[in-house]
Amino acid sequence: MKQAVQTKLAPIDAPLEWAVTSNGTFYAALIAVRPDGSFDDGDIRAQTTLTLDNLKHCLEAAGGTMDDVAQVTIYLTNRKDAKIMNEVYAKYFNKPYPNRATVVISELLVPGCIIEMVAYAHIGANQGSPARRSAEHSGGRRACGQGRARGVRWWRLASVHRQGARARSRRSCGATAPVRKSCSASPADDRRHGLIEHPDPLRHPCALCNSQRRTIVAQRATPRPCNSHEGILR
Repeated sequence: MKQAVQTKLAPIDAPLEWAVTSNGTFYAALIAVRPDGSFDDGDIRAQTTLTLDNLKHCLEAAGGTMDDVAQVTIYLTNRKDAKIMNEVYAKYFNKPYPNRATVVISELLVPGCIIEMVAYAHIGANQGSPARRSAEHSGGRRACGQGRARGVRWWRLASVHRQGARARSRRSCGATAPVRKSCSASPADDRRHGLIEHPDPLRHPCALCNSQRRTIVAQRATPRPCNSHEGILR
């Protein structure tokens, strides 16, 4: 839905707004009008300057800048005014310049007016009044905090899932303390593996029984099969 931009320009006695916005797009048609509602009927330099000042004011009131202008259409009543108009125009815009069309017509509706500008600018869907930007910024902080909270909950759930997976792995491998019961390994095998009292039954000494294939770091080197499985490898 379109919204009128609240500016300091006096309303004109016609069914129009100086500038409106709709879905982040800014629309304006401006002439050399003063804040008190009177019109400047001076030369092209004065009217171009006042018209561009009005455009800048309307953009700032809508939450945008001159850099947001994407297209401009300029209406002149005298083609000889184009050179001076361009000199003033270039001072208000940075490169890349907006797309532009300049049209020479016989006259404008307001007496003494020799230039009119129609401008389109994309000020962004998140732009607007300072109060609106502040409210959206606060909402963004809240959303970010909620995202962090969801991330913490996800991490906790994942941690519980990993712990449950470890417990299921213990049951599937059948490795319980003492370790040698899972593959009928003898105490001699335990001494050979250096795991007489290994605290973690998942790190099984037998290379054939250990379904987890974890690296054993407690007081031993590369795992070797226990006596009950050595015949299988021969």
